[in-house]
Amino acid sequence: MNYLSVMLKKEWLENIKTHRSAAMFICGIFFGILGPFTALMMPDLMAKLLPKNLRPIIPEPTYIDSYTQYFKNINQLGLVILVFLFSSTLTQELAKGTLINLITKGLSKTSVIIAKFGVLSFIWSFTYLAGSAVHYGYTLYYFNNKGLHKITAYLGSWLFGLLLISLILLFSSLFKKNSAVLLGIFTAIVAFFLINFIRPIKDFSPLLLIQKQSDLLLGHFSLHRYQLLLLLVVALILMNLAAANLTFKRSEM
Repeated sequence: MNYLSVMLKKEWLENIKTHRSAAMFICGIFFGILGPFTALMMPDLMAKLLPKNLRPIIPEPTYIDSYTQYFKNINQLGLVILVFLFSSTLTQELAKGTLINLITKGLSKTSVIIAKFGVLSFIWSFTYLAGSAVHYGYTLYYFNNKGLHKITAYLGSWLFGLLLISLILLFSSLFKKNSAVLLGIFTAIVAFFLINFIRPIKDFSPLLLIQKQSDLLLGHFSLHRYQLLLLLVVALILMNLAAANLTFKRSEM
C-alpha cells in the first residue's frame, strides 16, 4: 500500500507539473460555457446566413439545444483531447525506463496500472463534473430545468471517458509505443461504430452512450436500454483493466 501511495503521488505531481490536468480542466469549463452560449447564438447566426423570407421559421433555442451542443462538444472534442493528452502516460515512462527503479524496489506492476487509472480517472471526473455543473447552471439560467433523466445522460460521456482511459492502459501495456496506442484507440472506435451496422448486436454498441443522450432527455430512447449500456461499458472497463494488468505483469521492462 505504501508503494501504491507513492505511485499515486508521483502520478498526480507529474500531471500537475506537465500542466495536463490544468489543460483538461480549462477545456471542461470552456465546453460547459460553450454549450448554452452556442444554443443561444445559433438562431442569430442562422438568420444571417438564410434569406430574409426564411428567417421567421427559425425556431427559438430551447434547453435541448444547450444539451445537444454540450454533449457534441464533449464527445467530439473533449474526449479527443483526453486521449491525446494522456495517451503517453505509460508509454513515455516505459521508453524512459523511469519505472524500473520503483519496480525493482518492490512496486508491483498492478499498482502501476491502478495508480495510472486512478489519477487519470480523477482528473477526468473532476474536469467533467466541473464542466457539467457550469453547463447545467447556465442552461438553468437561460432556459429551464426540463429534460428527462439528466443525470443518466451526463453519466454517458463520463463513463465513455473512463472507457477510453482503460483502453489507453490496455494498448500501452500491449504495444508500448504512443503511436500504436493512438492507432489502437482509433481502431476500437471504428469497431464500436461498425457494431451499429451488425443487426444482432447493434443495440450493444458503446457508442450509443454518446449518441443517444439527447434522445434520452427527450424520452425518445429507453432509460432501461441506456442503463444496460452503462453496465456494459462498466464491464468493458473492468475487462480492459484486467487485461492491461495481466499483459503488463507478463511484459519485460
